[in-house]
Amino acid sequence: MATVIDPVFRFLDVLGFVDVVLPFVLLFTILYAVFEKTKVLGVEKGHPYHRLNVLVAGILSLFVVGSASLLNVSAT
Repeated sequence: MATVIDPVFRFLDVLGFVDVVLPFVLLFTILYAVFEKTKVLGVEKGHPYHRLNVLVAGILSLFVVGSASLLNVSAT
């Protein structure tokens, strides 16, 4: 039985939400949390570099999601 929200999910699937956006957000969140917790990219006055952590986590996430898309690797 089709519901009102069914077209929304189909539209998001056509846009590649599940294949691109969700893996990016998940990987970005994990990498950012690891960088913040380990302070591997350095500290300033006892606190981690937040902007550097965001930048590196975002770039690495883009590379991973982009390479997976180019290689046609998917979870399904």
